[in-house]
Amino acid sequence: MPSDWTDEIKAAMNARAGQWRLRVAIAGLIALVFHSFTGLGFAFAWFGVYCALQWIELDFGPNGAWSTRLNRKDWARAAVVMILVNNLAFASIGLAELRSGSGLAISCSAMLFGGSILNAIMISTTSRPLVLASVAPHLAFALVLPVAMALRGAPLLESFQVLVAIMMLVVASLMTWRQLAVTMIEVRRAQAEAVEANKAKSEFLTVMSHEIRTPLNGVLGMAQAMGADELSGRQRERLEVVSQSGQALLAIVNDVLDLAKVEAGKIELENRPFDLEPTIRQAEASFEAIALSKGLSFTSVVDPSAEGRYMGDALRLRQILANLISNAVKFTDAGGISVSARRDGGDLVLIVQDTGPGCTPEHMGRLFKKFEQADVSTTRRFGGTGLGLSICSELSALMGGSIVAEAVEPHGLRFVTRLPLERLSEKGEAIAAVAAAEAADEGRALRVLAAEDHPVNRQVLTVLLAQAGIVPTIVENGALAVDAWREGQWDLILMDVQMPVMDGPSATAAIRAEEFSEGRDHTPIIALTANVMTHQIEDYRSIGMDAVVGKPIQMDELMRAMARVLEDNDVDAARSGVLAAA
Repeated sequence: MPSDWTDEIKAAMNARAGQWRLRVAIAGLIALVFHSFTGLGFAFAWFGVYCALQWIELDFGPNGAWSTRLNRKDWARAAVVMILVNNLAFASIGLAELRSGSGLAISCSAMLFGGSILNAIMISTTSRPLVLASVAPHLAFALVLPVAMALRGAPLLESFQVLVAIMMLVVASLMTWRQLAVTMIEVRRAQAEAVEANKAKSEFLTVMSHEIRTPLNGVLGMAQAMGADELSGRQRERLEVVSQSGQALLAIVNDVLDLAKVEAGKIELENRPFDLEPTIRQAEASFEAIALSKGLSFTSVVDPSAEGRYMGDALRLRQILANLISNAVKFTDAGGISVSARRDGGDLVLIVQDTGPGCTPEHMGRLFKKFEQADVSTTRRFGGTGLGLSICSELSALMGGSIVAEAVEPHGLRFVTRLPLERLSEKGEAIAAVAAAEAADEGRALRVLAAEDHPVNRQVLTVLLAQAGIVPTIVENGALAVDAWREGQWDLILMDVQMPVMDGPSATAAIRAEEFSEGRDHTPIIALTANVMTHQIEDYRSIGMDAVVGKPIQMDELMRAMARVLEDNDVDAARSGVLAAA
């Protein structure tokens, strides 16, 4: 037997488990139709025994009771024996039909055996033990047919013809099974290769993401820092070009990573309370100024019916809106853009509408396909990956909703997103608003330890934090971070993930272990990393990191994460001004 014979039996038993009702129905029909050959008592008893065996077989399924009581190989052997007994019982009615001696009974019995052989081969596919267990009873009883015919006085030639027909049926069935088995093996091999290829693609994207984000962090970080300085008009204009180009590159990297995460099934949605209006405002913030600079009107309306707090993934909702608004701003040269939200039954309905050129019905059907845009000239004129709308569609589906595009007369497009989000009765406030109200007192400076091995990233982090009035202590690897943590009292640690000597996750694990063993207070740790795929973030959190901020670092995102973990850790961060800055 091949090394994976138990997997083949498990797959076949899985297929059988969903067909027990059909088998019982067929057995009932056979008992009803052929009881005149076997006698009513035998047909009734046979049907009862067969139904009992089906009930017993359910406990031999992959999720049945016997699968937990026996080891893998013993369970597989027991399943083969169960199938053998089951088929013996089923075939016995064909043998009983022969007792009547009529030509019709013999013909019906032969067809019953032949059909059972074909069915067994179709169900068992690549499992040779199950094929033998399923076919053997029917084959053995079928070979009784020519013997029974000869004993009842049939010419030897006719008995021999029946034997040849049976053997041809068996040979044809086995050839069919062999072809099916080869096909299934090829399919499984192709599936395994596809899984490996997808894994390799994800690993490649992870590495490339880190390598691209690291220098991009320096570009965008310093652009943010310089933006806060006094600059001439020409300098600010040039800086804006640098910043916009960096953001465009970052958007492309994010789109490709999001696509990889969706295809790999790595996106898992959060289900947390969030305020709708701030979420919409955050999605609009990056694009409203661009729209106004193009001379476009930009309106945003949240219907009273939609106001308040919801349970869901605010980050993914914001991502959907940002992609739709970005698209609208990119393709609209005159007129305006509107964003609105309302409730419709149990759904939250978000609408982004523009007065752009729209698209033809033919192009409308391609809007949500990957790497597709309305036409080739669109890519040349506006750039982009053609992934934004595809990602919106995928995320909407993951959230249990839908997104559709509608043409607007005389021209333009309207994107309607429906999401079945639970609305909470109590309206909440954004973290930043709460923090600003609490930031009245002055106090000591926040004590921040940062671990970062890349010299450019150290410089960027120092400059960005200085603008918030924070002077961090920076070390170059995780081992030095653990040593510094042991020697001092820190309100917060900013931890890079990939570092020499000791990486961020190892340093975090060491700190959490010592906190537990020595009874020290919990120190919030925020991961700073370019590796921000969902499963990676889950790994960081499981190790003990309290939050994750992606690189290139966005100052507002870093401040919000710092405010959140400090607030959760009961640190009086308001006195330090960090919560107000968030």
